[in-house]
Amino acid sequence: LALTTMASIRRKLHALGLPTAESFSHTDEGSFRNLIVTLEDTLIRKYKMEERGALRAIDADSWNSAFNKYLLALQCPFVGKNWQSSPNDKLIVLDWVLGRAIALEYSDHADDFNSESSKHRGETSVSIDVDSMEVNDKLKEIASLLNLPDTDDINLLWRAVSSIVLKKFNPSAITSAFAAREEITDRHTLDEMPLGFSVKDKEIEDAVKVLRLLHVSELRDLQTQINYLIVTAQDITADPKADSRLGRVGK
Repeated sequence: LALTTMASIRRKLHALGLPTAESFSHTDEGSFRNLIVTLEDTLIRKYKMEERGALRAIDADSWNSAFNKYLLALQCPFVGKNWQSSPNDKLIVLDWVLGRAIALEYSDHADDFNSESSKHRGETSVSIDVDSMEVNDKLKEIASLLNLPDTDDINLLWRAVSSIVLKKFNPSAITSAFAAREEITDRHTLDEMPLGFSVKDKEIEDAVKVLRLLHVSELRDLQTQINYLIVTAQDITADPKADSRLGRVGK
């Protein structure tokens, strides 16, 4: 099942107060393109007015290329999706663009929204039953998208999904992923990875290799943090300031 549905799209359209919320269909190419132009013109405003020509030319053969360029400018994490031929991928991309528009709308009117929210605080509450079948089904869908192995231990699944989301989808990781797309990577299979010693059981050997790779990854992250601390310390020591009260030069 797709995590992104038309119901999700309609909720976001309603949240933005767009009149096409109920009638919009992502399979109607004209409606889809018009919506993107409306979002950019009225809410997102990533481009300057004079830069929006290609995006506004919704009947042009080059519009798909212009939209891909627009997604890159927005740093959309789904820019590689096959949205041109896959209706589900188109929903995913559109859902993200709508989410970006909502975030910017909130940022522009945060004081107004927060003030209105404080007036009604305590009047209503929303609760989610994390043990419900619906929530568990959605959690398993997310785990499947993240290529996590299936398990009946829901608590373990929550921790695994949370760990991957925090590590792989933070701003720094997304930026690194975009940079990595431009690099040529020499990939190897698990069978090609050297273990350093012999193990008779193939499954145990593969498990040990995975553990070693995870350990190397953790060491690499640790080295990155150490490098950051070294650079920060060098910046401090390389820019001393005189403190006349102490009678010496120092921070």
